[in-house]
Amino acid sequence: MKNKYLIATLLALLASEVPAQKLLVNITIDGLNADKMIAVGQKPSSTGFKKLIQQALIYQNATFPFTPVDRASAMAAIVTGTTPYYNGITGNRWLDKQTLRPIGCVADGTPNAMVCSNLSDELKVKTEGAGMVFSIANDQEAAILSAGHAANGAFFRDSKTKHWRTSSYYSKTGFNWLSAFDSLNPAQDNFTITKLAFQCIDSNLLGTDEMCDILSVNYDADHYDSLDRCIGNLIQGVEQKVGAQNVLFTITGTINTDETFSDAYERFKVPSGTFYINRTGNLLNMYLGAMYGRHQYIEGYYRNHIFFNKKIIEQRRLNKVELRNQCRSFLLDCDGVKDVKTSADILPPHSGDLIVEIMPGWNLLNEESGEKYQYRANFTPVPIILYGAGIKPQRIETQVTIDRLAPTIANCIHIRAPNASTAQPLF
Repeated sequence: MKNKYLIATLLALLASEVPAQKLLVNITIDGLNADKMIAVGQKPSSTGFKKLIQQALIYQNATFPFTPVDRASAMAAIVTGTTPYYNGITGNRWLDKQTLRPIGCVADGTPNAMVCSNLSDELKVKTEGAGMVFSIANDQEAAILSAGHAANGAFFRDSKTKHWRTSSYYSKTGFNWLSAFDSLNPAQDNFTITKLAFQCIDSNLLGTDEMCDILSVNYDADHYDSLDRCIGNLIQGVEQKVGAQNVLFTITGTINTDETFSDAYERFKVPSGTFYINRTGNLLNMYLGAMYGRHQYIEGYYRNHIFFNKKIIEQRRLNKVELRNQCRSFLLDCDGVKDVKTSADILPPHSGDLIVEIMPGWNLLNEESGEKYQYRANFTPVPIILYGAGIKPQRIETQVTIDRLAPTIANCIHIRAPNASTAQPLF
């Protein structure tokens, strides 16, 4: 019995070493580069980045443990602590298998395509809904994915009207203070996002009670000097509002490895080329027609995914294993193809029946839809930064993976890690 009370006392003492936070501010920056951040932070005029370099714990070389990466898949990995195979967000868009048309991952205004919990969801569960959760971003994907399933609100720029709005998933009646802010702040930049963050804190009294709240803010890294001022203003302002001892800031970046398309390698005689996914799909269909009879066996293709016409395959009573292997052998003989994944492999949700991995340096082009990107297999780092909550400043160059951030944050604010996260916390 004595041992039981001793263990309970020790656990209580250990928990008290990390102060309970009243507010967690999750900052994600599209295209954040550690070297540029440090260079700006070393300028005499720097405010935000200088404070972080001097006072924060910085992991300089974090990477995403999957490819390709775009803004939506990166954001989902950051907040769920796992990869697209488990969280369901394989990209900004994917092919709807029913309509064979590309759809956005949050096109319906909900986070339902994210099939596991994120940090905000776990806070809601821990606090039985009392903890407040809001997110702010220029685009709908970043706002909704960071907000999660149980948030109070996700605010983003309407892609057509350019006005600030939220999804009816979070509020049927809207937010009066958001409409007022929108009418007074027509600009579309990082400074406006910072002002909206302060308005959100004030209008919803975030960080004012003993229950932890979460505010997620998404910036763009196009202009590092203005971004530096925004980060500095946000940190200083939040610390003044809720107390420096009551807030934890986390900062990391999203990256995009699939939006570039260049002929530079070819011009300078570096091994490369262009893989035409639409032409390859048509050739594959002709190949299958010669083997099994003329039919439309390939129903569609999107990015590097190829989709079978399952109705035809079932009507023809084809051996699916044989068909899959024939297609894989055909594609592996094509120039620029490094590997082909099939349903015999572990494929993420929303994927095609065949996933073509092209060689590094090669361009992939769909002439019908205009999709194009260049595949790179090299290490593309983003920083992970934690500031506040008594965390000691340090700069760590050891490579880590981004999926370790969510369980680390969960430890810091005393909640469970997201339910699909199996990565080890950073500390």
